[in-house]
Formats: sequence, C-alpha cells, structure tokens
Amino acid sequence: MTPKPKGIAARAGHWSARHRKTAIFGWLAAIVIIFMVGQSLGQKTPTQSQSLNGDSRKAMTIVDDAGFPEKSGEMVLVQSKSGKASDPAFKAAVADVTKTVSAQKVVTNVVKPQISKDKHSALVQFDLKGDPETADERVGPVLDATAAVAKRHQALDIEQYGDASFNKAIAEKSAEEESRGMMLTLISTLVILFLVFGALVAATVPLLLAVTAVFGTGGLVAIASQLMPIDDVAQAAIFLIGLAVGVDYSLFYIRRQREERAKGHSTLDAIDIAAATSGRAVLLSGLTVMAAMGGMLLTDNSTFMSMGVSTILVVAVAVIGSLTVLPAVVAGLGDKLDKGRLPFLGRRQSQARDSRL
Repeated sequence: MTPKPKGIAARAGHWSARHRKTAIFGWLAAIVIIFMVGQSLGQKTPTQSQSLNGDSRKAMTIVDDAGFPEKSGEMVLVQSKSGKASDPAFKAAVADVTKTVSAQKVVTNVVKPQISKDKHSALVQFDLKGDPETADERVGPVLDATAAVAKRHQALDIEQYGDASFNKAIAEKSAEEESRGMMLTLISTLVILFLVFGALVAATVPLLLAVTAVFGTGGLVAIASQLMPIDDVAQAAIFLIGLAVGVDYSLFYIRRQREERAKGHSTLDAIDIAAATSGRAVLLSGLTVMAAMGGMLLTDNSTFMSMGVSTILVVAVAVIGSLTVLPAVVAGLGDKLDKGRLPFLGRRQSQARDSRL
C-alpha cells in the first residue's frame, strides 16, 4: 500500500507530481523574477572597516569618521635601458604620456614627470576622480590610453600601475579563473552523475536543478545585501555549496524513486514514497545545515556573515526545489528518466535491480 502523504515533504511531492506544469513553470518564473530583481538592485558590499575586526575595525572607523580625503593614485612608468631622459625620443614619450592621461575625463592632479637619478626612468603620477572604492570600474579608458601610448613608442617600456589598475587586473583574472573552474566543475559533475545513474537524462536533472538554485540564490543575495552588505565571497560559496547540495538532495530523491519503480510501483506512487522518505531526509538535512550556518552570523565579521547568509539562502532554495519542482520533473519524464543509458553500466544496474526483485 502506498502511504498517505504526511508531513511537509510528502505533501509537497504529492502535490507537485500531480500539478507538474504549475510546479515547473512556477519554479522557473520565480527564479527568473528573483534573479532579475537582484540584478537590477545590484549587490552591496561591505566597506573596508566592516571587513575588519577588533582594534583594526575601530581604527578604520575612526579614520572614516575623520573624513580624511581619499584618493585613488595611478602612475605611468616610462623606462629605457639604453636611452636617457634627455634623449628626444624619451622626452617625446613622456610628453605623450602626460598629454594623453591628462585628456582623460576621470584623471585629475597630474604631477610633473619625475626623473630617476640614473636618467633611465620617468614617472608620471595622477589621481582618478570619484570614489576610490569603485575606481577600478573607471580606470579602463586610462589603461587603454596608456597602452596606445606604448604602441606609439615601442622602443621604450611604458606601463601603468596603481590601486585601481591592480584591482581591475585581479578582478578580471579572478573572473576568468572562476568561469573556467565553474565550467570544469559542471562537466565533471555531469560525468559523475552519468556514471552513478547510468542514464544521461537522470544525470542531467539534478544538475539543472542545482544550476537554477544557484541563479535564484544569486538574486536573493543581492536583495538581502540591501539590508546587510554581503562580501563578494558569497558568489563562490553560492556556486560551490549550491551545486553540492542541489545535486546531493536530487540524488537521494531520484535514486529512491527509481528503486521504487523497479519494485513495480507506478511513477506517481514511487514519487509519493520517495517524497515521504528521501524528501523528509532532504528537508531535515537542509534545516540542520541552515541552523549550523546561522552561527556564522554571530561572528560580526562581514566575510563569515556573508558566507553564512549565502549558504543559508542557497540551501533553502535547493531544499524547496528538491521538494517541489524535482517531483514534478520526475513525474513528467516518467520512464524517460532512464533515456540515454550507458550500455554497460545501465545493463549492470538493471541486473542488480532484477536480483533484488
């Protein structure tokens, strides 16, 4: 006899499996809306003083309250191993640098070029207008202008450096590495799930659910940051933890549903059983993780608090998705869940199920 749905997880799975379109399209619509709202608001990050603790935070808070003028300084180094500052080509390059950077709208306080004692180097210093915290977002045109000067004077070494250009380079490199890492993670996860389930469709479902949970949580974090600034570390935590728990929870659910189908239960009955057992385990597991991560909110450190908030939100979204949209998708696919079988592994799994029966 199929047990009657009792408890939140069982009732959610029972309803979703019988209202598939509402559950699936409702989930997708909610994810898209939350993501777009989050993108429109933008994520607010903590100030430098909020990122510190103890005496360091007190000192930085005092500095901020004192209202000392903050500047984002940049410099362009013109250097030649053979030529000297008195050479016409060297003078022309320094003059070109000074004129070019001075023409940029975001540049101010251009200082007269300083010549080194050995006469082989010249330094052109200047500041960027606006908030130093966001200077890396405005330094791009200046870097492009400096690169153009370097192309016009290829006999000399001309390079720009400063807080803004450094932060911009770090951010771009980090984004590139994160993108590559995410792609490798997704591919390797899909391969592992393919080997576990022995079917491509069954392997794809948990991955897609995890990805939608990550996107939705990204929007939620941006919304939450309007009340409490959240560090950029939250994005990495959302992806890694969201992918882990999303796949993990789906794995429990789908595996149990497939086992019940192998025992002869109908698709809907198998989902009801999975919802009442694995679904309940997913719910309790998610609540436990969320309660544990709530302790990070007591640290009064923006980095740890950001990780705590992002983890709680992504686990909550993954749990909701596992209890609602996952049963709907599994019910909609039915036996098509086993499409795209891996021949050898799929045959071995079928033999294992037959032996249990």
